[in-house]
Amino acid sequence: MILVLTQSVDLGRYVEVMKLASRKGAWSEKVQRIDWPTCDLSKLGPEETLYISAHGDDAKVESMDPEALAKLLVSKGLTSVVNFKKLKVMSCASGITSGSGTPYCQRLANELAGNGGPAGVTVVGFDGATTVCSEHGKLQAKDTPLSGYPNYTDWKQNHEPTYLKWNQSAKSMACNDEKQFQQNAETLWQTPGVQQAFAWLYKSNVSFTKSSAEGKTFAASNKTTHWKK
Repeated sequence: MILVLTQSVDLGRYVEVMKLASRKGAWSEKVQRIDWPTCDLSKLGPEETLYISAHGDDAKVESMDPEALAKLLVSKGLTSVVNFKKLKVMSCASGITSGSGTPYCQRLANELAGNGGPAGVTVVGFDGATTVCSEHGKLQAKDTPLSGYPNYTDWKQNHEPTYLKWNQSAKSMACNDEKQFQQNAETLWQTPGVQQAFAWLYKSNVSFTKSSAEGKTFAASNKTTHWKK
């Protein structure tokens, strides 16, 4: 299941969710918004991964610290009786250690277990300035912001105007249920210039993508410390 936390869904978030959900050629993942009355995390199964699509940093995700996010997830049905194994926090720097020395993903795992949520779930965070969803729906972490790319001028001149135009439109789209979310994503993807902009991003991001060993941090409440693999 893909859980979208951000209240104002931008173009990148729509495309990220669409690519993640359509890896098998169709919308294979159920999409939920945290503010939908129908949002129910209690139905997650042991073979499922919960993807949390959001903006954030090593301290907060959508302005929520790990305790606040854990309590919100529990309130939406992610209680201790839910038998699932993995949660991925698709947010900037969710796997990077903060001032406390403990990454967001580890603190979220601990807070889930301590606030009535499932214990022992593996929570994955990303160790980059941003997370990147490739054209195949693969999540990766980068080590360089877009503004640091040597070809950034090309982006500014040839792609950013289109991106900003449709990014603003994306934020104003009604998104009251899963069907609307899917339709919005597909409509935006078919908009002239959007595919070209993301093709540029996918190609350029490759040079700054971290390896699997460097790009992710794994954590669980029943482990004494976070780990890489």
